[in-house]
Amino acid sequence: MRVFFSLIIGVFLAISVQAQYGIVEEKSAWHENFRFGGGFGLRLGSVTQIDLSPRIDYLVTDRWSFGVGGTYLYYNNKTRFYKTSIYGFGAFTDFALVKDLSSILPFGTGTALVLHAEANYLNLDPDMDFGAIPPRTDRFWIWQPMIGGGLKIPAGKRAYLQVLVLYNLNDLPYSPYANPTINVHIMF
Repeated sequence: MRVFFSLIIGVFLAISVQAQYGIVEEKSAWHENFRFGGGFGLRLGSVTQIDLSPRIDYLVTDRWSFGVGGTYLYYNNKTRFYKTSIYGFGAFTDFALVKDLSSILPFGTGTALVLHAEANYLNLDPDMDFGAIPPRTDRFWIWQPMIGGGLKIPAGKRAYLQVLVLYNLNDLPYSPYANPTINVHIMF
């Protein structure tokens, strides 16, 4: 009987010690949760578009992050013989729906399936509003909310590559983003 109680107490102590080690997480300093980087986009054809988008990302938890960024677009529409620069700023958020796809699919360890939402505020040339009546005379701002998802692929201890497929919810005739839009970001 003594052996039985000793065994039970030993099991409970082992579980207790294991649980304590499982609960203790090494917390990083808040400033180590920032990631800096950005994206590059390219669209070729009757419309050429070059997109440079620097970003700052903050990891709130191991699943959720948010950030802000800027945008510069070179836009050239060959059918309308028109080219211009577009610039703006925005905010975004990511949520890892599946933190590690390798647990269910043959992907690399740490690759996450993410949901993504962003809202950009872009300044356009008045001539981008093709056929406006009356014609615009000044640059104007448009709101570009976008939603979608993709993969967040680790590229080292802190860095990652993010590939997203986004849908533009404000698909206006003068919007520079076609549906769907594919974005690639590298963050360090």
